[in-house]
Amino acid sequence: MLLLKSEPPAAVHSLAELLAIAEAMDKNVERRYADLADHMAATSRKKLAELFHNLAAEKRNHANHVRRWSSDLIGAVPDSSNLQWNPSEAFDDEEARNAASSRLVSPYSVFSMAVRDEERFFAFWSYVAAHTDEPAVQAAAEHMAREGLQRTALLRQERRRAFHAEGRGGADTPAPQRLASKAVEAERLLAKLLPALARQQRKASTEIKRLAEEALEMAQDASSLAGAEGIMAVEAAPAEHSTALGEMVRLSEQAAEAYLEAADLAQDEAMVRRLQALAGRAISRLSLLRQLPEEQ
Repeated sequence: MLLLKSEPPAAVHSLAELLAIAEAMDKNVERRYADLADHMAATSRKKLAELFHNLAAEKRNHANHVRRWSSDLIGAVPDSSNLQWNPSEAFDDEEARNAASSRLVSPYSVFSMAVRDEERFFAFWSYVAAHTDEPAVQAAAEHMAREGLQRTALLRQERRRAFHAEGRGGADTPAPQRLASKAVEAERLLAKLLPALARQQRKASTEIKRLAEEALEMAQDASSLAGAEGIMAVEAAPAEHSTALGEMVRLSEQAAEAYLEAADLAQDEAMVRRLQALAGRAISRLSLLRQLPEEQ
């Protein structure tokens, strides 16, 4: 799955549960950063230890913010007894394990890890918002997703400074326009293939047709970011592409990943915001497609 090791196993039904999840996620990441800070200090890498220590402090501050927000929303601090499942199971700690064992970690890679963590939080809360039937939970999850994007923007600035300080970059660095063009290809194929899926999935036909129309709009928006001219007319689905649900999921993942990767590299903040908005829509679409049965 895009960014997450696994999607949330069940819908979130209450603000109390959502706030318990939010605090647990912050505490888990804080412990991970703190452990890495201790490891870097023990191996005489003081600069990296300081960076991880600061990241841990930021997560601790955000956990305190969640506690205050919880008191305002429900009159109580988050309670772990409201957790219905372990939110850490949705996240893969492989990158942190690699950082602990590698001598090649740099400030740039530290900030890259932090950026990806915030992108994972954005994806997680986007899934939560898409799956819940409770308006208050949806609004709170969308708020958490927006916060993740705001923190991502700040971390990207730090990562960019480290990027230049370390003399990185070059001809092999993919341009955001090129990555956006990958999303355009996926969106155009989805616009062609989703109507056939709508005919197969009769109970969800209306929603899938809406996704096909949305894919056309997103292709046009992404085309403008990629520097492409207009959008090609939608034709019948090419024979070499499957109309199976699994193909729709793969294309949706390709588009969402391309949007996030392009946003990661873009220098213009307006372009970043547009790409992140497209990523949010692509993640919501992916969540809806994953709820459909293989055959109907």
